[in-house]
Amino acid sequence: MATQPFTIQSIQLATAEAAVLTSPSGFYTTTKKVTVANVTTSAATLTMHKVPSGGTPDATNMIIDALNVPPNTIAGGSLEIFVAENLTLNPGDTLQAKAGTATAININISGIQQTI
Repeated sequence: MATQPFTIQSIQLATAEAAVLTSPSGFYTTTKKVTVANVTTSAATLTMHKVPSGGTPDATNMIIDALNVPPNTIAGGSLEIFVAENLTLNPGDTLQAKAGTATAININISGIQQTI
């Protein structure tokens, strides 16, 4: 099995749930580091789901429920989201996230992808 690193940088979250990471066909994807930054001067929340292939975000796959991300975290360093690290996604699975306030939160993800 071949392994390759990946990095997703600075995706700005919307207020509707959207995929920030999709495990491609033929690969297992494992997150190694997930950080978020609130780029506004007001508090904002983060909600995240690990959604199985073909599924939708709901209470059964929620991993973070409206976590408060303090304002101006970009100036003081990003907030590391440990609960979203070392998650393994099967092919077609997604990591989906949303912010409670539009354009407030940026997310960065790094990890590895391994062929099946």
